[in-house]
Amino acid sequence: RMRSELTGLSRGLPKLADLIALPRQRFDNAAERLRGALSRVTTVKRGELHKVGAPSLAPIRRNMAEARKRTVELAARAKQAETRHLGDLARRLDGQGKLLESYSYHGVLKRGYAVVRDAKGAPVRAAAGQKAGDALEIEFADGRLGAVVAPGTAAGGAAPQAPKKPAPKKDGGKQGTLL
Repeated sequence: RMRSELTGLSRGLPKLADLIALPRQRFDNAAERLRGALSRVTTVKRGELHKVGAPSLAPIRRNMAEARKRTVELAARAKQAETRHLGDLARRLDGQGKLLESYSYHGVLKRGYAVVRDAKGAPVRAAAGQKAGDALEIEFADGRLGAVVAPGTAAGGAAPQAPKKPAPKKDGGKQGTLL
């Protein structure tokens, strides 16, 4: 009995599909209008942006072009400065090399001098301390020679004397002296 009453009462109520149909129709209409409005607003705003943005982009583009040009100029100047600096360094290095060479004893050898070494290879700085028969090595600019201290030439020995200069001749007063 309750079931039949409930069924009878339910016949008077609207169906669920009918209850949802009206709000669904309003939602569909709103969604359609919103789609169209979004498209129109996007088009309008894009146009406004181009009107406002186009003139303001010109100075930015000009600044970018100037900056690009300045960068190219600075790169060229940097390359020139680098080349100049490397040239200066090369000249300084060459000068330092020549100075180092002038400090080397090899430069002295090229000017006609010689280096004398004892049997151990140590430089001999004086004749004193050398005895007859000591082995020596003499280095010239173009090579080395072996030598032996000869008797009578060792330190303390008689060194050969240079010949004396002849005395000036007297003219007998014919010509005077300037000084």
